[in-house]
Amino acid sequence: MIDNDQQLKSLKEHLDSRFDSHEKLDSLVSKRHDEIMDRLSTQLEHLTATAGRAHTRVDRLETQLSTIKAVGTAIATSLGAAAAWIGLTK
Repeated sequence: MIDNDQQLKSLKEHLDSRFDSHEKLDSLVSKRHDEIMDRLSTQLEHLTATAGRAHTRVDRLETQLSTIKAVGTAIATSLGAAAAWIGLTK
């Protein structure tokens, strides 16, 4: 009977130890998941800001290109008009 009680006590201590270890491991895993999620959230915010800056830059470049095309068209039209005027006056 004493041997049986000692075995039960030993088994209970072993199970308690395993349960505590499992709880600690689960806590560490949960903590690590939180750390990873925080890091990913920060990276996502950074990438979103970078994408916003890239879109702004593309919009500016498109505007500049449109302006350059308009100026080129105006110059070509002016040269054509000047050439026609010179041709008509000769």
